[in-house]
Amino acid sequence: MPLTYHHLIPKAAHARVRKRGWHTEDKLNSVAWLCRACHSFVHRLAGNEELAKSFYTVELIQVGGVEEDVEKRESVEGWVKWVGGVRWKSR
Repeated sequence: MPLTYHHLIPKAAHARVRKRGWHTEDKLNSVAWLCRACHSFVHRLAGNEELAKSFYTVELIQVGGVEEDVEKRESVEGWVKWVGGVRWKSR
């Protein structure tokens, strides 16, 4: 399955992250390789600013963010369960 390049701190939020000091400069280019379906899910989960503040590692995505939002955690768990059972066809 092809993987996509996901910036854990979205590039569109870099200026705000720098201005507010949310992360150090070396964290700005952190990435994760995600399948297209999971990459799209992450961007539906939260907007760029919230991704930068609360979902800046794969582990935080898995638990529902920094504050461990129960609704988001359940959403992630449901997604992982569903996507794990899908049979993907190669193109």
